[in-house]
Formats: sequence, C-alpha cells, structure tokens
Amino acid sequence: MEHEGLQRSLDLLADHHVELECMVTNPCSQIQSVLHDNNIKQANNVCHLEKGLSKKLEKISQDKGCQIVKQWLQSIKKYMYWTAASSQSGEERVAKWTSLINHIQDVHTHDNTAYPQCDHPVWVSKSRNEWFLPGTKALAKVEKLLTSEHVLKDVENLSPHFPTSLESFSGVIQRFAPKNMVYPYIGMLCRLYLAAMHFNENVTQASASTGYVTSLMSLLFDKVFPDPYPYMEELLKISIPESL
Repeated sequence: MEHEGLQRSLDLLADHHVELECMVTNPCSQIQSVLHDNNIKQANNVCHLEKGLSKKLEKISQDKGCQIVKQWLQSIKKYMYWTAASSQSGEERVAKWTSLINHIQDVHTHDNTAYPQCDHPVWVSKSRNEWFLPGTKALAKVEKLLTSEHVLKDVENLSPHFPTSLESFSGVIQRFAPKNMVYPYIGMLCRLYLAAMHFNENVTQASASTGYVTSLMSLLFDKVFPDPYPYMEELLKISIPESL
C-alpha cells in the first residue's frame, strides 16, 4: 500500500507540475527505489530512527550493570536531533554521532577532523559515576548499537528537518483508520480526507503557555471535555457502500 500510495502521489504532483527536490521518509528499500527511479533525493526521518534506537536502548538499560543507560537515554535522543539539524553533510553527521561515544565517557576531543571537539563549554565533573566507564558492559553494548554499520548509514542520510507535523498527522489517521481494520480503497481514501480536514482544522489552534501546561491540558481534556471532538464518533460510524 505504501508503494502504491507513493507512486500515485508522485504522479499527482507531476500532473500539477510540482517538482520534488527531496522527500523525507522512513528507511525502506522499496520507497528508496521508487524515489531513485524518479530522480528524487531521499532523506531519513529522524523521528523514526530515534524511536527505534530508544526501544533498543531501553532494553539494554534493563540488563544487569547497564542501569546508567537509562540516565543517558533522553540526552542520546536529543543528541540525534541536534546531530541532524546542525550538520551540513553526511560526513559531519556521522562524525558528530560517533563522537557521542567519547562524550558519554567524559572525553570531549575526538580524532575525526570533521568534528574534532564538542561544542559545549568544558566543565569539571563532580562524580565519575555520572559517566560511562571504559571497558564496562554498558559502554560496550551502547557503542555496538550506536556505531553499527546499519545505524551509521541511516545517520549519514538523516534529514535536517523535523517532520513533527507529519508525525502528528499520522496519529490522527490512526483514529480514523486504525491499522487493525481493513478498508476498500475508496473507504480508505474517504477516511484519509476526513483525517486531513480534521488535522487542518485543529493544527493552528494555540496551546496554553503557562508553567502548568501539563496539568492545565489534563484538566481541559480529561475533566472538562472528556471527548474534545465528539463529532468523530459519528464520523467513524459512517459506512461505505460495498459497491465502492
């Protein structure tokens, strides 16, 4: 379905004389092949790679002697986004990403000329226990994961742009067309249209900006408005004729 949907989308854009320079997608050989055949550059979605690595790091952190991985998980996530956004080339992205192995050991100078030292100010550590220790099981597992050939290849091709709105839209699609349900083509198309209209209608709504955003949003949506979009339930009840 993804292959067919992409090809139809490319055909539609071509019919309207829209030329694509680059497309951000999840790493997928079929998708990459289609884009290559259409002379369109493909870049990897940072969100997808970050989520995949985070799950593996979470699993490592549960091993005996690897609890420190849990402490560094959020920092490693942020570092991936920073690596993608602050780099001008694939070589620089890989250099910054691999420097992370030094950084988590409290070593901030590197052998790679593309990124010879960390950008942050030098500080004095209060405790050596805050850092990974050389030769430990935790460091070996993290280094093996983060510097594997497959991961480095994906990092080299990371997109500097964060498709957060696309991630949000994907979540909306799941509400109108759950993955565990099978729909005919027209039924799926109609639900995608509904999801797009719903997303466009609400995407520009301003969020509350206070020091208690989390509790405020919880109050509004969980207590005041149990279902902020009551019409969705009725929309989901709309059946598509079998003839379609």
